[in-house]
Amino acid sequence: MNFDYSTDYFDTLKGYWTKVSFPCISPLLRGSIKNVRAANVLDLGCGNGVYGSILSELDRRVHGVDISEDSVERCRVLGIYDSVSVSPADRLPFDDNYFDIVFSTEVLEHIENVSSAIREVTRVLSTNGIFVLTTTLYSGSIWTYWGQSKLGYHSIGKRLHELLRYMLGFVSKKEQERFVRTWCFEPLGGHFHGFHVRQLKRLLALHGLETKRMKKFYSIKPIPLLNGGRLGYVMKKRFPINMILLPVSIAIEIANFVLQFLGVGANNIFLVASKA
Repeated sequence: MNFDYSTDYFDTLKGYWTKVSFPCISPLLRGSIKNVRAANVLDLGCGNGVYGSILSELDRRVHGVDISEDSVERCRVLGIYDSVSVSPADRLPFDDNYFDIVFSTEVLEHIENVSSAIREVTRVLSTNGIFVLTTTLYSGSIWTYWGQSKLGYHSIGKRLHELLRYMLGFVSKKEQERFVRTWCFEPLGGHFHGFHVRQLKRLLALHGLETKRMKKFYSIKPIPLLNGGRLGYVMKKRFPINMILLPVSIAIEIANFVLQFLGVGANNIFLVASKA
């Protein structure tokens, strides 16, 4: 399975994903690296370069790598990075123990052999260096399927069948990856994985990285129906549809508030791990 990370992909990424994620990720990133003494920083999967300026604060040398030539050329033009190069995540062109900080946002889910990539991150990290990452959680995959099922006019029987497969993904890694690759690979831009928190922490620990901090965040609300229950969205509907939907909207809004307060149904996770 391959995905074409073209100019069109990065234009879409910058338009939608950056808009919903940057307000969540940027303060978490700044808070995690501001007191870290770092000479060299790696932006792993530098994409459209939106986090390069944050990483370069406090006079750090920032290097970017990405598998996409379009991405690398865009980041080179920005002039933020000290160097930018085309490289897969599992074969980084750097010496052992070279970086004090490796940052990766929404990259791990795009790598089929994610274990090899994390092993390579550990190799290039210095002792006590930190790996700062964000990635997608499996819980968000159900809404991607829901969007696809509506486009494909799936029957009730088909939806119940896929819901069962989704539930099996919480206990079976094989079913988890099967569900994600079937329904999320194309619409989400080449996703191979959707992680569980414990699974991700175990994977990092397997390669010598100890989780120090993590925070779930919501790029979309846990229940995104009716735009997450947003009243403004519902009230724009024509009368009497808006009045009929109003109590449903209020119920969804309350449910989302409760789920977010409890940390249930988060789409993404921010995590900081240290190399011992």
